[in-house]
Amino acid sequence: MAGMAWETICSTGNLRDCSKPHIGKECLTHISENFKATKHPPIIFASSAQKWGRSIIVPPPPLCVLRNGTQPMTTTNIFYKNKQVHTVKTGQQQNSVFRGIQLPLAQNHLGNGTYHKLLATDTKASVFNTSDATSRETHCYSAYGSSTTIPSSQSILGYNGEVPTLGNSYILGNGHRLFSTLLMRFLSPDSISPFGEGGINCYAYCSNDPINYTDPSGHMRKVQNSGPTLQQRLTKILSRRKKLESEESTLKSKIAQKTAETEQISEKLANIEETYGLYRKINGVKVRAPDRRFAEAKNKRTESRNQGTLAIEENNALKKQLKSVALEYNRLSDEIENLEKEVGTATFDKAYKAAEETSRVRS
Repeated sequence: MAGMAWETICSTGNLRDCSKPHIGKECLTHISENFKATKHPPIIFASSAQKWGRSIIVPPPPLCVLRNGTQPMTTTNIFYKNKQVHTVKTGQQQNSVFRGIQLPLAQNHLGNGTYHKLLATDTKASVFNTSDATSRETHCYSAYGSSTTIPSSQSILGYNGEVPTLGNSYILGNGHRLFSTLLMRFLSPDSISPFGEGGINCYAYCSNDPINYTDPSGHMRKVQNSGPTLQQRLTKILSRRKKLESEESTLKSKIAQKTAETEQISEKLANIEETYGLYRKINGVKVRAPDRRFAEAKNKRTESRNQGTLAIEENNALKKQLKSVALEYNRLSDEIENLEKEVGTATFDKAYKAAEETSRVRS
């Protein structure tokens, strides 16, 4: 099967009828002796990350000749960060990807000049649009990632945020296995199939369900949109806690104002007889004021009582809101503690610092 896998990669030239397994150094020697210049150069890839590191050797199109030819081999080095493509270097050309929390946002090119490209992607990180001040390029993909515009000189990323190679193929799992979007299958068997997590079909991609799954490891399918990362969850919690802290401060200020207003109304009610002079002492005798003054005092007393009742109701509503804010804040604090217990202090501290920085920048 290894010979068949290689035949799919380079199906022209003298290697067409070769059935020798093309993995390891013998592959390079065999190609050097047999492969001549063709329109479809081969891709020599590492089947073992430990043996070959992160280098992928890609002969430059349209012609390539090994050892006895005119064009040298070009080595493309792919560098990963947190299991995601970070930098791709081919000769003197270097392209780096800038990401948000998960998705690629932009690409920086160093080499023949320096320029930047903005990337538009879907939730699976497939690049659909690249643009800068002077140009724009659009891509579309089949369900399995085949595209007529990929690979592209405008973007180093393609389907599911992976680096495309010639022939609409992707080397997944940091160089573990080659996936052909045209054949809709891997070109070599899975080392953990058929009895492991790779599934019974050792050549199938995402168990034949690329819409709902991805396979960045080259071993097994991964549920797409499986949920936010630890940093995303902490960022959301910290942002919400900041809003709650602001709400708490505002509510306490309003409660203090309503409390003072209620006390003022109580004082007015207590001193209303004195304010309107309803009863006065003349020569030691208590004299009642005219009925008109009593009517005015009664109306004022009713108005003040209504205002006091309304102020008390508003104050109670504010206190209820304050209690809800405090409960939610405590719940979020408990959630943070549970996350720390769940993932461990070291992982938690790293994610918490990143989340704090993100939350600070957003605010």
